[in-house]
Amino acid sequence: MKKLIPVLLAAIVVLFGCKKSSNTSVHDKLVANWKLHQLTFDVNGNGTLDASDQSITIDSIFIRFKSDGTGYTSTTSNASTATFNWSLASNNYLVITDTAGGNTNSSSLLITSGPGANLTLKDTSNSSVQWDVFIKQ
Repeated sequence: MKKLIPVLLAAIVVLFGCKKSSNTSVHDKLVANWKLHQLTFDVNGNGTLDASDQSITIDSIFIRFKSDGTGYTSTTSNASTATFNWSLASNNYLVITDTAGGNTNSSSLLITSGPGANLTLKDTSNSSVQWDVFIKQ
């Protein structure tokens, strides 16, 4: 009986002491339909999202990230769609490549929050910084 107690204790530790990990990758979390909800512009040019920046609400642009690294955008005002390729780079950067019209354009967007119910991307490709806030659909 004394030999059985350590075996039972070890079994209890093995069965109940380990948590299952639900570590879903950023790639898997991005694969979804998203609605562009808000654009915020860095008015004061400090590179930080703060109260002095200007925001506008947009609820008519949709984006779809597919698991194969492709995606498309669409609007509610018309049925137009634009396709793109996407990938994740180091340091939480989302790289979107558009080949429309025979030209190749790439943008690197920093994922500053999410993806979860919301996704915020920081775009520094222009002369001013812009944050795009998306809501998962």
